Amino acid sequence: MRFALMASLAACAQPGRIAIRTAAVSDACAAVGSHDVVLATKAGAHFDRDARRADLHTATRDLAGYAIAFELTPPRLVTRVELDGITPGQLPRLSMLEGTLDDRARLARLVVASEDLLRDHGYLDASLRATTRDTCDGVIVRVTGRLGRQYHVRTLRVIGATIPVSRADLEDDLGHANVVGGVYWKTALDDALARMRAREKALGHLDARGELDVALDAQTASVDVVMSITEGPRYRLKLVVEGGTPEMRALVTSAVAPIQNAPDRGTEAQFGDAARAEIALDRQLAKLGGQVSLSTDRSGDIFVVKLVISPLATAGVP
Repeated sequence: MRFALMASLAACAQPGRIAIRTAAVSDACAAVGSHDVVLATKAGAHFDRDARRADLHTATRDLAGYAIAFELTPPRLVTRVELDGITPGQLPRLSMLEGTLDDRARLARLVVASEDLLRDHGYLDASLRATTRDTCDGVIVRVTGRLGRQYHVRTLRVIGATIPVSRADLEDDLGHANVVGGVYWKTALDDALARMRAREKALGHLDARGELDVALDAQTASVDVVMSITEGPRYRLKLVVEGGTPEMRALVTSAVAPIQNAPDRGTEAQFGDAARAEIALDRQLAKLGGQVSLSTDRSGDIFVVKLVISPLATAGVP
């Protein structure tokens, strides 16, 4: 048995860590063959001396008369990124590839992500294509872009919101996006819609929903946007204290009374206050041999928060 290490390095290769191009088992005594064996050395991985020793051990033990051959190649670096039809400012992540290891899968992912980002920022017809060229100095990446026209907002309406929505609530990019005449930026509008829903929920409209309706006009590269809020019922908070001794109930009732009597804070804020009160009450009730748990329910437009007092569980006591 012999161990064969065959290196295939280009004459113009740069110094660097050696990467495995192929790893295979071959017949050292006759014609090249194959063998049902798993190698520790994997194609695409960097050359590892420990993995080579493991493969030598495998060959000595199981593959008498066989050689393990590795074909090696140095890593390739991206030496230049060329852009056609697009600027570095529009493709910042792709422009930063210079000096990094050549990774075709990563390049494909970055192209898709960059294309999605361009479309999100108003270039709805954007398309990108990346090609690579190997040279003695490294790899040249060329990205060709076809952006088309950037869409702008023609009209923007908000309907159904309890609290009036101002221009500042919707605009982005320092007022250059998501205003009438500004650039159409979808994810920023989605974020604005989420903020509007959060405000409605804070007022007690716990089932509030939001929808974004966008009508495109390809001839003028413009969009008409309607943001709709469906409030649903406005819930009122009701705190209920159950269980425990009279002393325990009095302690809990006294602690949560200010929460029940502050409806102006909004149902969601009141519930948050009740959850924090539960934590503080647990420590106080422990001194009296009790504990409290919180549960919720809905009855019509009432949001019921139950604070249930029970005996304190003691470790080792059935």
